[in-house]
Amino acid sequence: MSLPVLIDTVSLFCYFRHQLSYCNVAYVMDSYEHERNMEERQAADIMKVWIDQDLCTGDGLCEEIAPDVFVLLDDGLAYVKEDGKALSDPGGQACMAIVPAGLEDAVREAAQECPGECIFIEED
Repeated sequence: MSLPVLIDTVSLFCYFRHQLSYCNVAYVMDSYEHERNMEERQAADIMKVWIDQDLCTGDGLCEEIAPDVFVLLDDGLAYVKEDGKALSDPGGQACMAIVPAGLEDAVREAAQECPGECIFIEED
């Protein structure tokens, strides 16, 4: 619920119960601030992922599970990609990609299913 809707609801309530108006507006403002702070904190939580190509077996499970994050290249190894571009030079930890919002669970699943255990996740 957005702040204007909450304030309208509280104003209507305050119209009938004017003696509680200050307390209710303060509660709504605190609730709104809490919700906004939670959204900012969640936006600040960034997941990064990289692949150790020395451990990669080239099975391609990661690409099947999260094709927007992983790609198999001509060398038969998996790499991470960011903004649709494979990060393959030089590969490894030097090519860490930021995981797009909403794909975190798929990346975790890909790391768990990887037979080479070569997918490494860093969460801030």
